[in-house]
Amino acid sequence: MVVDDSPDAADSLCQLLWIVDYEARAAYSGPAAVALADTFAPDVVVLDIEMPGEDGYALADRLCAQLAGRPVLVALTGRPHLEHRSRSRAFDHHFLKP
Repeated sequence: MVVDDSPDAADSLCQLLWIVDYEARAAYSGPAAVALADTFAPDVVVLDIEMPGEDGYALADRLCAQLAGRPVLVALTGRPHLEHRSRSRAFDHHFLKP
């Protein structure tokens, strides 16, 4: 699952994942991701950390509580100084947006 408030960014990453044979779904907000998790149980969740309304850290907590198994969590942000926070919030990876 790719969660980003930028549809272009989310859709582009999903297309790339499909090209390399991963089933991927995009959500453009926290509520959309929670709704998607009712029907799609991802092994990996790539989360934009800075979204309007609910940040990626809080959303990760909600998704982990909702899903049967804990997915691999990937933080995606344009702010390099947040890597320590991502690690402290149990994210497995932290990637910077270009």
